[in-house]
Amino acid sequence: MKKFLSAALAALLLAASAGTAVYADDIPAGEAVKGTPTIDGKIDDVWASAPVYNVDRVKDGRDTGLKSTFSAMWDDSALYVLIIAEDADHSFEGGPSVGDGMEIYMDFNNAKTSGFDDDAQAYFAMCANDAATLSYDGSPYGKMILEDAASVAMTTEDGRYIYEAKILDEAMEVELTEGMTIGFDIQVNDQVSGETSRSGAYGWSDSTNKAWESPEVFGNLTLTAGGAAAPAAAAASDALVIDPLDAPYGMNVEKTTFAYGEDIMITTWGENSTDWVGIYHAEEDSIPGGGSSSRQWFYCYMSDGEEPWNLMDGEGPYAGAPLDPGKYNLYFCFNDGYEIGKTIEITILEDGASAEAAAPAAAPAATAAWVTEGLAALYDGANNSNGSQDKTAEIWKDSSGNGIDFDIDLDDANYWTDNAYHANSAWCYFDDAIVDVVNGDKFSVEIVFGDFTGYGASFNTFLNSDNDNFAWFIRNDGDYLEFKNAGNDRPKVAGGMDFVNNSTLTITFDLDECEANMYVDGEMIGQTFPVSNVGADSMFLAHADASRNWEADVHCIRYYNTVLTAEQIAQNVAADQAKYFTAAPAVEETPVVEEAPAVEEPAAEEPAAEEAPVAEEEPVVEETPVEEPAAEETVEEEAVEETPAAEEAPVAEETSAAEVVEEAAQTFDFGVIAAVAALISAAGYAISKKSR
Repeated sequence: MKKFLSAALAALLLAASAGTAVYADDIPAGEAVKGTPTIDGKIDDVWASAPVYNVDRVKDGRDTGLKSTFSAMWDDSALYVLIIAEDADHSFEGGPSVGDGMEIYMDFNNAKTSGFDDDAQAYFAMCANDAATLSYDGSPYGKMILEDAASVAMTTEDGRYIYEAKILDEAMEVELTEGMTIGFDIQVNDQVSGETSRSGAYGWSDSTNKAWESPEVFGNLTLTAGGAAAPAAAAASDALVIDPLDAPYGMNVEKTTFAYGEDIMITTWGENSTDWVGIYHAEEDSIPGGGSSSRQWFYCYMSDGEEPWNLMDGEGPYAGAPLDPGKYNLYFCFNDGYEIGKTIEITILEDGASAEAAAPAAAPAATAAWVTEGLAALYDGANNSNGSQDKTAEIWKDSSGNGIDFDIDLDDANYWTDNAYHANSAWCYFDDAIVDVVNGDKFSVEIVFGDFTGYGASFNTFLNSDNDNFAWFIRNDGDYLEFKNAGNDRPKVAGGMDFVNNSTLTITFDLDECEANMYVDGEMIGQTFPVSNVGADSMFLAHADASRNWEADVHCIRYYNTVLTAEQIAQNVAADQAKYFTAAPAVEETPVVEEAPAVEEPAAEEPAAEEAPVAEEEPVVEETPVEEPAAEETVEEEAVEETPAAEEAPVAEETSAAEVVEEAAQTFDFGVIAAVAALISAAGYAISKKSR
């Protein structure tokens, strides 16, 4: 299970705590509270202020046991919907409305007509294995405008689907206002493995399977200002009540953060006497039946939905003993087997830390100076473990609160300093959630470098995708700083080496406005006009290939799913300068007078890092088919090129010939790339099966 999903699970449970499930025989009524979540398939804390409603009316087929809920929010520009489907049996035959998937129905004028007669009546469907393809229907005009209004992001896990949708009001030609009531319904489709048609369908309002042709069966969703209460909800966000007591099975925990040695009180109930709960170490990627044994487990009947049960009194190697600090997952499993029904992530704090003090830490103070609006992931080189700096950490933790961590290489050439990850000839792959960000219609990416040394024979590529649709690099021939974004024109400027040294680099991409801008330290240095999305198939930091490698301190990387303004970029640059280039080095730079060489020592922190500048190991991965046809157009800035060109003497000799080779070698075998990536990925996951 991917690490970033486990963080999303905790957020989901917090969101579920805010509302009471709706069970009604008539047309139901619900609320959409005011707020603006990030639509990325993960659950922001802002969802905690939105009520949660069950999608539990069997409208077609049979009851397959699927459990589903939805919540809704709104702001002046859009309606937002979150759907959670608890479904461990993933099956997708037949496409939207047939395989596992969901449908959202809207009647913005709430006309309750017997057919789709109003321009603001429409719905869309999607299959759970294809977030990019939506199927639209409704009134002829409503269907047409919904195609421009609706977007969806989703996450698939072992035991659930998480869907987030955004419907733009301007595109739907409506104005969302407080107090407005719209016609609304949710449908969740379930297909049992081995079947080729829909096994069951569930609605929030519709129980007759008429929503596809009759808005009169839609429920009533009222837009309220309830989102204003979000701060209060967040203050109590460590309390969980997620399953109604009349649900067939459930698992509730009183909080998700525990002091070292504290009792873990949990209430559970199952469908039979052999349903059980186990606790597994999240950071070891262990799951029931997956290799590592549980720390603790007990049968659900021992708690029986009434009094909380102390998990530490169950069966297992840690019975009655404190759990080591770290993150753990509680898994609800069916009938003495390993079919997972629910998951809750909990955190055990370091000995001496209080659980009360830990709640605010979920939104790290370190992010305060940076822009947080639209922040999808933040990798702070001085806070690599989201609360501390661990120089042995092989995971760079996301400090944004979204939990999109990623693995990094550690060796003599790649290591942590006090405020940076020192990268030298390595591939460090980001989680797929980052790929989703850079494939969006709007995004911003920022990277902060210390001293930068280029080794690549042709390029120095710092952020890249395997298919080369996203490539941010310095081109040695001409010393260009350049951003490749699929087949679009590229922001590109001479003087690359000077630009990257001790600087904040920013890319903003806005397909709606057809603008891709490149900034260095807040100054826009290049602009182009994209006409298509990036279409990256992966994202990684640094490059081990001898044609593209480099060495530098990477102080910070930030991904936004929105377009930063010039003012916001300036704010981030100021924060970077204060954190990485003023505050930290100030002590070292006080004795700027060279007379005391001993004080100069801190500047020579990385003696071991120089030794392997070229990383000869994998000439095979020359893949990333590189970039330019004739885009090199012998650029005009001769004066700017001379200084960096002199610095790269050992590399620049090869550029011309290497460029020709690159251009001729556009037919790389991407199967080789995939095979190498698979080998790297598989290397750390040898698992021996153990008992529960």
